[in-house]
Amino acid sequence: MASGTSRYKYKTDKGNIFYARTDDSAELASVRGAAPTGTPTENITFEFSKNAKAVGCKPRHCILTLKSTAASTGCLLPPSQTTKRVIVLDPATTPPAGSEITVNGRQWIVGSIVSEQMR
Repeated sequence: MASGTSRYKYKTDKGNIFYARTDDSAELASVRGAAPTGTPTENITFEFSKNAKAVGCKPRHCILTLKSTAASTGCLLPPSQTTKRVIVLDPATTPPAGSEITVNGRQWIVGSIVSEQMR
């Protein structure tokens, strides 16, 4: 599976619409949820940042944990990693913690849900 990232509309917890960049794998659509409709408040794109002092938004996201390493037809991660972050585009579509998804023959658990953080 060839995956990359795409820019999607993202609805904040306060109801504003911006953009967020996240994995565009079709298999992750159930985790990402549907992009909200509406006109963006501003033309800003949120991305994960390694700098904790940056001003902006750390978007709400799920951390998927690999449950099994069964043979698969493709992979979302390099072989040495067992977790993946996926932005949830609308707070109304956040999947429940503990739910499972299967992507290309591998099972993943929604290990935790990280709340949106505005700085």
